[in-house]
Amino acid sequence: MRTTSSSFRRGTSTVMGTLIFVGIIFTAFIPMLFVMRQADTLHEMRKFELARLDEERDAENLYIYVRGTGSGSSYLTVEVENKGYLSSKVVSLWINDEFFELNQMISPMSGVEDLGSFDVSGLLDFDYIIMVTTDRGKIFVFDIPLTWTLNGWESTIVSIEVVIEKLGGPQSGMFKIFITGMEEGYASAQKNELTCFTFTKEGPYKVEIFRGGQSLYIGNKILDFVNIPLWRVFA
Repeated sequence: MRTTSSSFRRGTSTVMGTLIFVGIIFTAFIPMLFVMRQADTLHEMRKFELARLDEERDAENLYIYVRGTGSGSSYLTVEVENKGYLSSKVVSLWINDEFFELNQMISPMSGVEDLGSFDVSGLLDFDYIIMVTTDRGKIFVFDIPLTWTLNGWESTIVSIEVVIEKLGGPQSGMFKIFITGMEEGYASAQKNELTCFTFTKEGPYKVEIFRGGQSLYIGNKILDFVNIPLWRVFA
């Protein structure tokens, strides 16, 4: 009759116990390791998405144009121009505290596009600031406050903004901007730098851009407080 020693049984039990313990550890550890790696992957993906969103937000470059729709009308017509290289979706319009929900995609280099006309409950002799927001969270503001008067929407100033985009070819350097007309202004500017001039008199204005002694651009426009308070020159 064969007998099994107690030491053999103890050894077998120890091996079985170790195998069971290792199995339990692997059963718990491997899924946990998988979840941790998956969480790390999702975290890195989220960081990449946020970084890309920041880059795209910085690249957005919209210009807003606002004017009254007619004498005595409470409506404001809002237009937007996309000078960036990415399409931008305009999702909201703010006229002071009044909010208008929008959903309009603005393609790059597509010219000036109409966002629509918006009825504003104007308070007499009160300034209004107009701004739009994109789906990436960037805000663009119309540079000139508009005032509601008995005659409709007006501005108390006229403004000229100059951005030198293409003049002078790929070379960098300083340009000279001269404004003449009802009032005068002068500034030095570099390429892709926004230069602003503000005047209190409406009427004809002339913009000249020089590099050294060479005239590179000449433009003329009649500005007024109602229809054309802002002239943007992209040269």
